[in-house]
Amino acid sequence: RISPDAVDDAPATIVRGPWPVGIVGLVASRLADERRRPAIVGAELGSIIRASCRSSGELHLADALAACSDLLLRHGGHAGAAGFEIRTEDWPAFRERFIALAASTAPPDPVPSLSIDVAVHARDVDYALHRDLLRLAPCGVGNPEPLVAILGLTVTRAREADGGHTQLVLKRRLDVLDGIAFGWPELSHEVAEGDSIDVVAQLQSRRFGGIESLQLQIRDAAPSGLHPEARAMLEAAPVPVGPGPAVQAAPAS
Repeated sequence: RISPDAVDDAPATIVRGPWPVGIVGLVASRLADERRRPAIVGAELGSIIRASCRSSGELHLADALAACSDLLLRHGGHAGAAGFEIRTEDWPAFRERFIALAASTAPPDPVPSLSIDVAVHARDVDYALHRDLLRLAPCGVGNPEPLVAILGLTVTRAREADGGHTQLVLKRRLDVLDGIAFGWPELSHEVAEGDSIDVVAQLQSRRFGGIESLQLQIRDAAPSGLHPEARAMLEAAPVPVGPGPAVQAAPAS
């Protein structure tokens, strides 16, 4: 769980905890992506906090840290990603100042959106598609992981999982796909067994017990037919290339 510092309506997500230094960058990236605001995740190392920062695009992180340099032991980075070390007792003052900086650059009432890269029928989700998407790597700042609109899935199971997520089992013609929606526990109550839905997801491969399978990291979901942009994209070209239309994103907690 994240710390109480993470106020949902704050213009930046700033959290700290007794976490391994090696994961704070990954967590910051996910928070910035899901919450559509700058994110800072700090690893507590005794009297020192070592933190990683990721931007959602509005705030120049290197400039923001420079404006807080009197509170920091050291800092570095660029517009989209940065890091710093700070004394634990200076964290509250830094947090207050950074949030003020983020508030000054945040757009009014931003509407989260997703850009679809590829639209496919559920039957066409396979390892060949996954391999094609891997060719777009490396993904990161300036080159986000591609999003796939997958049309024509049937909900077989939906349940809220520990940590505030939803796990789904989604049926297509002869088999099923596993899906997970991080930070979206409400989804488990918004869909029911037998519902026909379309999703926007990141297509991932996982290996468990020596068996490899595909998994959907779901970012948006709607009753089938309510993503007209994705369906038009599919009808125009079976495998569209390049950024596609923006659709409203799933809510992030």
